[in-house]
Amino acid sequence: MSTITVVGSMNMDIVLQVDAFPKPGETIAGKGTKMNPGGKGANQAVAAARLGGNVKMLGAIGEDSFSEQLLHSLKKDQIQINDIVQKNSTSGLAFITVAENGDNHIVLEEGANGELTVEDVRERLDFTNKNQTILLQNEIPWNVNECIIKEASANQIPVYLNPAPAKEIPSELYPLLTGIFLNESEANMLTGVEVRDRHSVQEAIDILLQRGTEEVIITMGKDGAYYADNSGEFFHTTASDVRVVDTTAAGDTFIGAYLVMFTEGKSPKERIEFSSKAAGITVTRSGAQESIPRMGEVQL
Repeated sequence: MSTITVVGSMNMDIVLQVDAFPKPGETIAGKGTKMNPGGKGANQAVAAARLGGNVKMLGAIGEDSFSEQLLHSLKKDQIQINDIVQKNSTSGLAFITVAENGDNHIVLEEGANGELTVEDVRERLDFTNKNQTILLQNEIPWNVNECIIKEASANQIPVYLNPAPAKEIPSELYPLLTGIFLNESEANMLTGVEVRDRHSVQEAIDILLQRGTEEVIITMGKDGAYYADNSGEFFHTTASDVRVVDTTAAGDTFIGAYLVMFTEGKSPKERIEFSSKAAGITVTRSGAQESIPRMGEVQL
């Protein structure tokens, strides 16, 4: 089976439940706090592994009490962790406030994630191995992502980018990407189009395809997901009709699920439908990694 190589962040998520978000200057009572392993890179790796993928994680942790917990959370899902680097710093932290309606606010402290270097990656990532697909996010230094995108493309290795948190992508990198995953705000930031409906989604997608990427996937929460590629295929898939508890890892679940279906050679429609089902399960549960479903739970 083709390997899914995730290069990205690992965080300890400190999750605070509240009735509603406080206004500026307001103090409110919390309804409970949990500490759970997270980070976009780790969450996407866990999602891919639980949904049947052969997954390898590359990233950085600190020398603190959280590092063993972060590694253990990956190992228990059979994710390869031999290439994770330990830095003389703190591990990444995410402070997440979740409101009663399931919305969340997140503040990131990058910690060791911000210390991953190009040299770390070059020593550990085998660019001669074409039997892999690489998945990236924006919670590690951009120069590391840029190096990987260029090397992967030069070696004909598929590479997908989830540019979250959103930041500009140099124009010369778009043609090197196999695909890009975006939510509404990320699509707006990268294209200048306020994504609200099918027409505006099509407009944003056209801009991104014209820049050269092969596939564009835009996720819109309860409004489903859109797929388009440079062959002219374009379609929309509806979201699952479920009671939303917590949206924290929904996007990460969608992306991990998609990569599994991609490496199994499934069609774009099969990939999106499976990913939407998996994400629909995630939002019915609290937390990040603990909310991500396993293959047997996702019924098409």
